[in-house]
Amino acid sequence: MAIDPVCGMTVEPEKAKATSVYKGAAIYFCAQNCKKRFDADPESFMARISTGGSVPVPSPEKGKADTAIDPVCGMTVQKSEAAGTSEYEGKTYYFCNVKCKIKFDGGPAGFLSPKVAAHAMPAASMLAEKPSKGLKKIILPVTGMSCASCAARIEKGLSALSGIHGASVNFAAGTVTISYDPEEVHLSKFVETVRELGYEAGVEQASLPVRGMSCASCVEKIERALNGLDGVISASVNFASERANINYIGSVVDVEDFVKAVRNAGYEAFEAEKEEDKIAGSEQARKDELWTLKSKFLFAAIISVPVFLGAFSDVFTWAPAVLKHNITLFMLATPVQFWSGWQFYRRAWASAMLSTSSAMSSREGRE
Repeated sequence: MAIDPVCGMTVEPEKAKATSVYKGAAIYFCAQNCKKRFDADPESFMARISTGGSVPVPSPEKGKADTAIDPVCGMTVQKSEAAGTSEYEGKTYYFCNVKCKIKFDGGPAGFLSPKVAAHAMPAASMLAEKPSKGLKKIILPVTGMSCASCAARIEKGLSALSGIHGASVNFAAGTVTISYDPEEVHLSKFVETVRELGYEAGVEQASLPVRGMSCASCVEKIERALNGLDGVISASVNFASERANINYIGSVVDVEDFVKAVRNAGYEAFEAEKEEDKIAGSEQARKDELWTLKSKFLFAAIISVPVFLGAFSDVFTWAPAVLKHNITLFMLATPVQFWSGWQFYRRAWASAMLSTSSAMSSREGRE
């Protein structure tokens, strides 16, 4: 048995994920990331290696003595790798990032409840509490982790981002729970950071047929509706192909939510299970839509003729007398307005509601 000199895990040489040779001695690693860190600066890790070429396993007492709990976010921090420290009432406190230190220095007494002082507040319990106003919580799937060191790297990398108020990795479940301010940071930044650290975020993709668009303004409305959903990384609409392409986090939002958002914006969207069904369904839906529009147009054109004649009866003196009555004109014009033109009113109303909702959300966020 050997010990990974980077994370301290016990590694069976025949099952090691990676190896390196240093001054003739074979070094075994639990993951490629540990090997990369070792190769970048082997001397700093070799100080821990015994004369037999292996790394001694740190005792539980020593490991415990070298860690502390960040009193702000509750994360476990290696004292030697802490981003900052503060002294309060003769005691030293360690922080995972500078923001936690700044928050602590602004009011240390508020963070030093008996629960925190006893180092018994894990990050998960803090995130389970009700978030502050404006904060959101999301669970992001992460793949590629192979040891506790990987989890610590991800937590540290995400916690350093602006707008992050807590990041806790569940290594067993392969997820990271993030508490963040959507006004300061977007979900896409989480995905980018995780990938930069050498791991993969569980981002899914969906492509939905969308019907009822008539101009570029329709595209903007649908994109705004989709991008406003929690869990959506990015959403773009192709007007020519009439499709919405969405990157999203499946644990937060799903395709049904996309369909609902598009319909609430005043358009139509549907999901087909198979590709051939998508093509057939798309073509049939397009034909049905064109047939409906033609029918409504013809109906409106035909009914509008007697309405026009009655409205200008002084010019068209030969028009039937019944068309000169306002009640008759009202009865003829009503179906034109509310049947032929209903879809336009519906979209205008949905667009107005969407704009109002976005404005209110922005104002609440600023307050």
